[in-house]
Amino acid sequence: MAEELRKQSDRNFSNRQGLAAVVDASRVPPQAVEIEQAVLGALMTDNEAAIELSGFLEAQHFYHAWHAAIYESIVALVQRQVPVDLYTVHQALVDNGKIEAVGGASYLAELTLKVASSAHVVEHAKIVVEKFLLRELIRVSNEIENDSYTQTEDVQDVLETAERKIFEISQSNIRKEVKRLPTVLNDALKLIKEASKADSSIAGLSTGFPHVDELTGGWHKGEFIVIAARPSVGKTAFALNMAYNMAIKDKRKVAFFSLEMPSSSLVLRLIASETEINSKQLSSGRLTEEQWERINYAALEIAKANIFFDSTQGIGPGEIRSKCRKLKLQYDIDMVVIDYLQLITAPYSKVQNREQEISKISRSLKALALELDIPIVALSQLNRAVENRASSLYQPQLSDIRESGAIEQDADIVAFVHRPEKHKVPMYPDETPTTGMAELRIEKNRSGETGIVYLSFIASQTKFVDNLSQLDHYQQLDKALRDERNAPGTLGGGEGQGKGLRVVASEYNDGGNKKIGRAKAAEPDDSIVAGIGPYMGNPLVALQDAGDDDAPEGVEDMPF
Repeated sequence: MAEELRKQSDRNFSNRQGLAAVVDASRVPPQAVEIEQAVLGALMTDNEAAIELSGFLEAQHFYHAWHAAIYESIVALVQRQVPVDLYTVHQALVDNGKIEAVGGASYLAELTLKVASSAHVVEHAKIVVEKFLLRELIRVSNEIENDSYTQTEDVQDVLETAERKIFEISQSNIRKEVKRLPTVLNDALKLIKEASKADSSIAGLSTGFPHVDELTGGWHKGEFIVIAARPSVGKTAFALNMAYNMAIKDKRKVAFFSLEMPSSSLVLRLIASETEINSKQLSSGRLTEEQWERINYAALEIAKANIFFDSTQGIGPGEIRSKCRKLKLQYDIDMVVIDYLQLITAPYSKVQNREQEISKISRSLKALALELDIPIVALSQLNRAVENRASSLYQPQLSDIRESGAIEQDADIVAFVHRPEKHKVPMYPDETPTTGMAELRIEKNRSGETGIVYLSFIASQTKFVDNLSQLDHYQQLDKALRDERNAPGTLGGGEGQGKGLRVVASEYNDGGNKKIGRAKAAEPDDSIVAGIGPYMGNPLVALQDAGDDDAPEGVEDMPF
């Protein structure tokens, strides 16, 4: 019987493989029919073994179709919490109309005679899975060979597809596209139980900034996180501080792709942060003996951090994915940081513009986060629209992310690094000095809260540290802006208010492009108080006194 089953399975396997398998029909695909029989026989004599194996053994792992159908019935019984034995399996197959298709009742009885006990069933099941993985390698290799011969795709796409398929097999991660609700529910309950047993109060990876962790719950597996800022605000410094915190405090393994700065410059920042030596002095090399001692001690500590730096310039999304997969396979990395998104080189395309390229890169990074089951943090630039918001202290918005609206859509979390002092704002609205102050503004959080976390920034060391005070410095500004918008006779007032005013020499944003409008008071000598008001659904900023001046050259009157 076993020999007959093997021959039939070989024919089925060859049919699935197509021409490549037919060419060399003398080679027998990897299989272990007798082991499969032993596994099924053991499961029908030991209900506990059936429950245990249902967690990792799947019907597709079996070489012979009969065995796959029998195991499907066993799994269905386990899910319904029905005891598994010869009689219940037989009845399940009868109910499904498959009993004759799997050799009948006599073959089921024969399987139970294949083993004396279920003592080695787990080891036998592992052999079944191993043979399946070898067959999958053959299948994938044939697909790669076919793709290479047909040449219908770009060579980089062929390489990317080949690598992805083999990586999935190496991880024993042949994904099922559809999962029943009970299976997903069990996965969710396991996550809750794991979180309840953890020492930390947060569910995800700690950033090393307690108030950030408190607001976000940490970075979670499979999340795509975007941290954006204007140039020279400190997004690289924040990401580096975060990666170092994870690597040192929590012993995490972090891959850091620096497309803007060489790896040595990043390490110099770490040394400055650890030694508290001014970065300029450190770069100059003019150091005292005591400072050299601090550097030597810091170097020993920094060397303990499991951070993998890659500063390859002009790197593309395919190469990033390839390197991340290798790092995951070899070192089981916990997080990836990419600095920064707009510097990733997209594959050549005659039809795509830069916005479409960035959108494709963004989606691929989200897919990679899900594939590797780790958070991926991508830094991003903001456009110049931020510079036009003087009246709101230059607070960034989601629409400011440069070159693509798809980034904010793909991201699970979008955070802005904001430092008002960089815009020459000396005081917050509550008269708190902005010197040394920084904000991490969580503007989008798919699975949690949004809000502002206040940090301290030590410029000489390019270092962010937690700020004990989390007072809302914008509370007065928010109230003032609301009052101003709703006040009678001002732009942004309610229905019937602001009558006779027109927009003048003020700026508003339309898709990130600065526009110029005009406004005039009802009387020639009246003036308009600077503030914010809506114009065609866009916020007006930096409103100037109107007086009775004519519009600037080339600017037309636009009635409010």
